[in-house]
Amino acid sequence: MIAGFVEKIDGRVENIALFINRDGQVKARYIKNYPYSHAGEDKYYSSGDQQVVFDLGGSRASLFICYDLRFPELFRKVAKKVEIIFVIANWPVARQEQWEILLKARAIENQCFIVGVNRIGRDGNDLEYGGRSHVYGPSGEDISRGDQHQEYIVSPVDPAQVDKLRRELPFLRDMKND
Repeated sequence: MIAGFVEKIDGRVENIALFINRDGQVKARYIKNYPYSHAGEDKYYSSGDQQVVFDLGGSRASLFICYDLRFPELFRKVAKKVEIIFVIANWPVARQEQWEILLKARAIENQCFIVGVNRIGRDGNDLEYGGRSHVYGPSGEDISRGDQHQEYIVSPVDPAQVDKLRRELPFLRDMKND
């Protein structure tokens, strides 16, 4: 299970995502690296500076939160280490097309599965969220998608596809380490 929440620790507020395994153990804890300054998050939330990689049933995975999606360099830091990346989000309807394009771009450029999970409904500020959770394959193919009403989607993911694509088109080998 992957879940997001806000936590106050030692006077700092953090936007956190956890991966909890089947035994109920927290196996990964990620702090959002990029607070959304346009909405004032940077005034209230501390930013993380680490990425996480964890085992997910024999595959390697990572996770990010919402606005992090706009920073491809963040995803590149884990690209060679993972087969699947999760992005949990509160992405508004007004920028729905960008949500889908950015998810697909992250899948293509990192040659891995991208699972984007977006909320539905309205928040306390009357901002509408349109769902459209997606699973994109390592070549950018749209494997599964939700709509504005679906609470969950079930999707097949074969990590062997990542290895196969990376052998056939070894683009990640050309990355420079800065």
